[in-house]
Amino acid sequence: MVEVKTKEKLLDFAMDVLREPEDFFGIVDSEEKTLQFCVEESDELWVEIPSLEKEGSFGKIIAISEFSNVVDLFMSKRTIPGLVFTSWS
Repeated sequence: MVEVKTKEKLLDFAMDVLREPEDFFGIVDSEEKTLQFCVEESDELWVEIPSLEKEGSFGKIIAISEFSNVVDLFMSKRTIPGLVFTSWS
């Protein structure tokens, strides 16, 4: 785990990591809520928020250009539109 203090450093770090299909990047906020990204074969990102209570994840595919906006929504505790629930079982 790497602690990042500014959004700019977080974005730079994420773009260094998210380069090829199956590359993975996650953010854990101060309330231990997680936002995860994975590069897809299509050069898009799968974004998801796992829910241990519901035993599944809320997720969707986004363009890489949407990464910064999704991070902003997550960090400001706002809803990320269009996430769909998928059960882990």
